[in-house]
Amino acid sequence: MHLSIIKEINQVIIEEKGLTVDCSSLPINFLSLHWVDTEGWVENKHNGRPAILDITDISEYQPLIESWREEKAKESKIVNHPGMKRHLVESLLDISLIRASDEWEEFKTATNRLGP
Repeated sequence: MHLSIIKEINQVIIEEKGLTVDCSSLPINFLSLHWVDTEGWVENKHNGRPAILDITDISEYQPLIESWREEKAKESKIVNHPGMKRHLVESLLDISLIRASDEWEEFKTATNRLGP
């Protein structure tokens, strides 16, 4: 697993998918975490300067990983909602299909089959 946690901007990134997660539970001097498969490092502030600590365990960050999974599940529900799918299709195709009224009518007929 590839994992990054950036406290300042409340971002947890897993496998290149970044989501906003409340990172306020992390220590005040925590800057970021970077993990690749079985090892990584944490960047902290020490005496006003960044300090890097190598790590081989991310279990203490599991609550943030779980929060990321919850946010991803919420996002999937929104995107996979039939009404949202129709809205996204209409938004994406609206610009290219509006150029000719015959095409627009075909588009409206096709999207009506998607449901509300």
